[in-house]
Order: sequence, then C-alpha cells, then structure tokens
Amino acid sequence: MNKILAITFTFLLCTAANANDAEAYIKKGHEHYDKKDYDNAIQEYTEAIRLDPNNKGLYYIRGRAYYGKKDYDNAISDLTLVIQRTPNFADAYEWRGYTYHDKKDYDQAISDYSEAIRLDPSKAGIYFVRGNAYYEKKERDKAISDYTQTIRLNPNSAQVYYKRAYAYHDKKDYDQAISDYSEAIRLDPNNAQAYNDRGYAYQDKKEYDKAILDYTEAIRLNPNSAQAYINRGYAYDDKGDKDNAIADLETALRIAPNNSEVKEELEKIREAKGRPAQAIDGFEKFNEAR
Repeated sequence: MNKILAITFTFLLCTAANANDAEAYIKKGHEHYDKKDYDNAIQEYTEAIRLDPNNKGLYYIRGRAYYGKKDYDNAISDLTLVIQRTPNFADAYEWRGYTYHDKKDYDQAISDYSEAIRLDPSKAGIYFVRGNAYYEKKERDKAISDYTQTIRLNPNSAQVYYKRAYAYHDKKDYDQAISDYSEAIRLDPNNAQAYNDRGYAYQDKKEYDKAILDYTEAIRLNPNSAQAYINRGYAYDDKGDKDNAIADLETALRIAPNNSEVKEELEKIREAKGRPAQAIDGFEKFNEAR
C-alpha cells in the first residue's frame, strides 16, 4: 500500500513538474505570437503540449498560430480537438469559422459562426463576419440582417455601416445605401472609399452633381486613387461635360497607365467630342517618356 502511494505521489510530482516546465515554453510562445512570429510560436506551443498534453488552451492558441501563418488545415485540426474536448467554448468555433472562411468554405464558416453566436450572442464581431460570409455567398438579405444586428450591438462602427451600404447597393436599394454610406462617413470622415462609393450610388441614381462632389472629396483624401478619377470622369461624361471627363480619365491613366478599359472609353469620348483618335497616341507616348 505504501509503495502504491509512493508511486502515485511520484507520478503527481512529475506531472506538476511537467506543467511547470510547460509554462516556460508557453511564455516564449506568447512572446513569438505577439510578434507574429508564428513558426517559433508553434514550436514553443508544441513543446508545451508534449509536457502538458491535457492543457486544452495550448491546442487553442496553437491553432490560432497556425491560422496566423495561413496553415489552415493544421489550424482546423487543433481547433476541432478543442471543440471536441470543450464543446461550449465559443471562441474555438469563432476561430475555426475564420479558418473555414479564409479557405472560402463559407457554409462551414457560417455553421461555426452560428454556433459561436448561440454560445455567446453578445459578441458583435461574430455577426459581422457571418454577414461577410453570407455576402460572399451572394445572400444579401441574410448579410444585411447580420450587419443590422452588429449595428445594434455596436452602433459606432463605420466599417459595418459601410459593408451594409455595399450590400444595399448590390440590391439596387440606392437610397438605403446612400444613408449607410453617409453614416459611415459621419463616423469616419477620412474614409475616401466611402465617399467614392456613395458617389457611385448617386451616379446610379443619375444625380451626377452629387456624385461629382463625392468623387472630388475622395480624390482630396486620396489623390492617387485612379478609381475616383475614373468614376468622376464617367460622371462628367454622363452629364455631358466632355472636357472634364477627358481631363479626369487622362489623370487616371497617368496613375494606372495599363487600364485598357479607360483607354477605350477615353478614345470614345474624344471621338464623340470631335477630336481625332490619333491624339491618344501622343498621350501614350507622353506616358512612356515619363
């Protein structure tokens, strides 16, 4: 009996010693993880797991490190093990959802996000990423529903209003898109892309002056945006202002000289204005000489 107790006590001491030894590897792993040095983080976590194989948290954090280095299959393997051992751990479903999402397995991502939401319905971020997964599947109404729930939980996120605006825009609900773009701009007034896309919604409504104002602000915030110059050029063309259309498309081509679609459109506008098509050759030679 005393011998059995002695053996048991020795085993417990070894187990405790192993767990203590694992802590040093865990600390180093966290240091590497924080620096995004995922290879070394994984190496340290793996050694910690060897010493403390029943520590479920180690598989979770190693799974996140695998995700960080885009080793999605190993990330899923570790996170699945955590879910099997701790089925009520919402964060494991959330991170496995991210992993499936990045693999473009949107159905499985949505399934994991939904389980994370069931376990912890207060996390706004999970509704947002599930909305993104629905958007990728072109299920715009479900995406909008999730973005709306995200806004209820976190009404000050410009990003969510912007994404919901984009979904409304795809549905050709231009008024609602403009409303959401406007809220995104209010929350983040330096967001050049939101001005650009609101301008696009105004242009779709044939409100060209409002579109031009938004494109102009987008250009002020990001003077190297070829897309904003292109959009403003098209808006000028739509309202019959060929000179400003040509000027904007020329500027766009100086920024992005390989855009063949814009070259073709510029040629059409020049021809419509009565300029010789050969004029484009001189413009291209100017670009080559720069």
